[in-house]
Amino acid sequence: LPPLLFYFFQFYPEMTGALVLAVAFRVLALRPERLERHPWLFGALFATLPWLHQKFLPVWLVLVATGLGVMWRRSSQNDGGRWLIAFLVPQVLSLYLTALYNFAITGSVRPDALFLAWGPGGVTTARVGQGLLGILLDARYGIVPYVPLLVLAVAGLMLGGARRFAVVFPAAGVYYLTVASADNWAGAVCNLGRYFMPVAPIAIALVGVALARVAQRRGALALALILVGWSALFALALWNDPHAANDSALLLAQSTWADGNQYIPNLFLRRWSLGAPGLWPRIAAWVVATGLAAAWWHRVAEAKDAEPSQPATRRPAGASPSVALFGMVAVLLAFAFTLEQWPPWRSSPSFSRALAVGSDAIAFASGDALVREDEMIVGPGRASLLVRAPHAASSLRMTVGGEGVLRAEDVRPLVLRPTGSRIDLPLSPYHVVKGRDGRQAEFSRTVVVVEGQAVMRPVGSTNNKEPPEPRSR
Repeated sequence: LPPLLFYFFQFYPEMTGALVLAVAFRVLALRPERLERHPWLFGALFATLPWLHQKFLPVWLVLVATGLGVMWRRSSQNDGGRWLIAFLVPQVLSLYLTALYNFAITGSVRPDALFLAWGPGGVTTARVGQGLLGILLDARYGIVPYVPLLVLAVAGLMLGGARRFAVVFPAAGVYYLTVASADNWAGAVCNLGRYFMPVAPIAIALVGVALARVAQRRGALALALILVGWSALFALALWNDPHAANDSALLLAQSTWADGNQYIPNLFLRRWSLGAPGLWPRIAAWVVATGLAAAWWHRVAEAKDAEPSQPATRRPAGASPSVALFGMVAVLLAFAFTLEQWPPWRSSPSFSRALAVGSDAIAFASGDALVREDEMIVGPGRASLLVRAPHAASSLRMTVGGEGVLRAEDVRPLVLRPTGSRIDLPLSPYHVVKGRDGRQAEFSRTVVVVEGQAVMRPVGSTNNKEPPEPRSR
């Protein structure tokens, strides 16, 4: 699932940072004896963080302090002086080399000198509010709307995760605040969840805590499987569209009827005053829905723990998948109805792979075709075109360019040229839809097969460059 899904073909410092922080969180919170036995190893591991990116400087300092605090509590069980030297030597060496590196390039020994010399103003608080919420909830770059399984991390926090991982929360929080305070908190030139990735391990661990507490409750597991299914569907859609994985607004735009911006807050803003109508209700809806899920999950876990003392005739909480499904649907419909009171961005359906071929006609493509704003790219392969118009159309006039050969029914094969040619594609009647108000829409269709690749533009469309007259049609 995102954010760990899309980075097998890219390399960012957050990938290595996520690995380092995952190991550090596990050792500090769950296996402190390993830190005690291998101070050189984990000291060197922590010391790599400043070299990944300047944003890891604060979390590095907090992790070092956390490691010292953990070992101070275990001081009666180890040789404190020898351990301290072994753990701190890599940190001092890393700090010295960082200062030397920065001085050689910028003339300053400040740890963040290189970052400041590149031009950004460093970490500020100008957009920290948008970043704090946006990394999690933003419609374009937020992680939770596209991995709803992470909602259960809040439940895991309430069910013992806060106590289990308390020692590493300062480090995770400092990192999150650092990236949320950056002007480009969404992540520059990257796929979904890049800046969230280093703290993803702690979120996944909290989800595991939540699932472990209700392992025998079919209703709770049904809700978890629903969230897993949604997360998997989003992951598959983003996998098939890498551009949408970079900017999920492209994924929302693929919806034909519903406008995802009605339900997910858009937080990529310079100022709060630029927010769309209903921004704060959307934020509140996500917070309340997450809180309701966490509260119900906590109730199910408490009922499970108290099961021996409950009457045998009473049905335990979270035991029925049907009740869990009904409750989830009711909550979602209530929030959807509330959020739809604000004006949407869309005023009509948005059809995917649709191209305007006239003032009142639209062509819908299927098969091996890619539709852009004013053109259609077909091939190599077969594409079907379905044309909707108020009146029956006998042919579709297109400007066609490219390489290869285009074939269509009742048309001589057309050798494609980069300069372009005009072609009239005969249309076969398909069906007629009549409305109660007397209006009607007539559908007709054709099939084209391209050996190579063809760029097709409707004649007379905007930005259409008229080609020379073709030699044949």
